[in-house]
Amino acid sequence: MHQFRLLGLATLAVFALSWVVASAAFAENPEILSSLPSSFTGTSGEGSLRSVNGKSAIECKSDTLAGEFTTKAGAGKATVDFKECKSNGIACNSLGDPSGIILLDNATIQLVDIIVPKEVLTLGLLITVPGELHIECGASVLILVKGAAIGTISGVTSGSATKAATLTFAQKEGKQTVTACNLPKAICEGKTYTLEANFGKKLEVAGEESTESIAFPTAITVDF
Repeated sequence: MHQFRLLGLATLAVFALSWVVASAAFAENPEILSSLPSSFTGTSGEGSLRSVNGKSAIECKSDTLAGEFTTKAGAGKATVDFKECKSNGIACNSLGDPSGIILLDNATIQLVDIIVPKEVLTLGLLITVPGELHIECGASVLILVKGAAIGTISGVTSGSATKAATLTFAQKEGKQTVTACNLPKAICEGKTYTLEANFGKKLEVAGEESTESIAFPTAITVDF
């Protein structure tokens, strides 16, 4: 009996050690293995920013994206040019830009790891609005947008070079589907990321929805 107990304890110890080793191997910060800086461009069809109550929204027909990663840890900058934007049928634009054009300029970006349902590890992109984005709709409506959103990246395999990917921002009833990430810890641990917009009233949670087709002129390799 004593031998069976020792055998049982040994088995548990091996199982626990295997779990720790597997967890350690699983928990890796996203890292760009290819040369830097790594530039990219993107295009999207229709997209929107919706208030949490679903009563207000800015809808755009398309957008173009340009950015680059500048560090091995996956940090960088990006600019998004939203086109043919309207709210309640009224053309909207960021301050100083032509009617229908909303320019999100010099936004901070960061690659992150996300654990999605069914414990699947997914690469994500955290994009942060610099300060507040001021948007005019007509002569009397001023909308402020602030905060950050996390999109999921598909079409990328850890450790393999790629020249194309898909970046998806999803929302439901004005709330971003993904609001948290797992790694890097300094950016993700204990934090949630959301967008806020006032739509002419008080600031409230808002959700972005768009699907970007991303192209890398020079192939990028990411370990995650």
